[in-house]
Amino acid sequence: MARFFHLFSVLFGILFLLACRKEDNFYYGQGNPLVFSNDTIKFDTVFTSIVSTTQRVKIINPSKKDIIISNIRLGGGEESPYQVNINGIAVTSLDKFKIKGRDSANVFVRLNISPSQKTAPFLISDSISFTTDGKMQSIHLQAFGQNVRLIRAATISSSITWDRKLPYVVYDSVKVLEGVTLTIEGGSRVYFHKGARLSVAGTLIIDGNSDDSVTLASDRREKLYSEVPGQWDGIYFERSSSKNLIEHTTLKNALIGLNVIEGAGDLAPRLTLANSIVKNMEISGIIGHNTSITAFNNLIINCGKNLIHCSNGGNYNFKQNTFANYYSYGIRSTPSLFFNDYRLNGPGKITNLTLINNIIWGNQTEELIIEEKGQQFTRVIRSNLIKSRDRNFETTNILNLDPEFRDINRNNFNLRNTSNAANKGENLSTDPYFETWLRRDQQSKERLFPSDLGCYEIF
Repeated sequence: MARFFHLFSVLFGILFLLACRKEDNFYYGQGNPLVFSNDTIKFDTVFTSIVSTTQRVKIINPSKKDIIISNIRLGGGEESPYQVNINGIAVTSLDKFKIKGRDSANVFVRLNISPSQKTAPFLISDSISFTTDGKMQSIHLQAFGQNVRLIRAATISSSITWDRKLPYVVYDSVKVLEGVTLTIEGGSRVYFHKGARLSVAGTLIIDGNSDDSVTLASDRREKLYSEVPGQWDGIYFERSSSKNLIEHTTLKNALIGLNVIEGAGDLAPRLTLANSIVKNMEISGIIGHNTSITAFNNLIINCGKNLIHCSNGGNYNFKQNTFANYYSYGIRSTPSLFFNDYRLNGPGKITNLTLINNIIWGNQTEELIIEEKGQQFTRVIRSNLIKSRDRNFETTNILNLDPEFRDINRNNFNLRNTSNAANKGENLSTDPYFETWLRRDQQSKERLFPSDLGCYEIF
């Protein structure tokens, strides 16, 4: 019996010592000890001097046993524009990092690029290496950097041209003073931070062309945000503003695209918008208050309330535009186009409304509403394709026949060959704006009459 207890004690002691050996709680395997939720982190274009959004990747220990990562290292070290944080620890080099069995750790990566003299986007690569039991694994880091011109709460007090050499990024706001002209040349890119706006008391000329259009959009460059409305405030034209021209421009993802107030008595339109795209506004594409707006060959789509909202009278001349509202970021109950000659409960004001050769369409039953209180509301509404229950439009208009856009899910609002809008356009060759704006469609295709309705001729 004594020998039995002695043997039992020896065996128990050996088992106890084996159980207490710390290294037996750790992984020693032949394959890669770590699993990554993604082995490459890619950033969309990142502007210099502006910290990027943060991306996350998980380091996973698939083993039941704990793992000690002997070294974690950011390849570029302190000189790298990448910033790495692991479970709250800022890392350029870190030794002996433990991950428990069947557990994981979070790696957060962001990017802050110093400005340079480069005008074209440039590739920035680095990696994070993980060494475990002599085995090295890596997460690759990739981004394109872009030098920009930062503008913060600026006032433009003398006429100036913004060129296409580098993009502009606007924080807070930019105001163009009365009597001053801001010209934005073709090919330029202007990006606005959250809450930023362009206020114009003077004149804005956006001089895009069919080969070099201009883009005004949010500074969020991730693909996830490429079509999200409400990311900046928009462009506001004040009472003193006049003779504004926007041509071949894409304006997107703001609260209100273009807000134009007062000035209906101007001899020239307060705003001329031609060959442009206005889309993805949280509220409206264009708002006009007792003002004068001329718009030809534009695609205005997908806004939370109205594509066009004009109130309190004014002069409005819209020809060969495609208005299509399939807003998907909320529930819309308002028409695509709305016009009235009053504000709140005030009296009606002089209003001149011209709608010719447009497509007015969307996913509501009523996409055009006109309300009037006064006796001086002049309307010319001819040769449009309109989604509406109103039977009082002239017989040249086409009601409630699908225009047959090519692919609304991909924002392709060209028309199919079988479209009900084909060859239904009124001859505009005697229009005073024909040679300047109406001879060709938005894609510079010559317009032959009877034209196709909307901003695109069928190709």
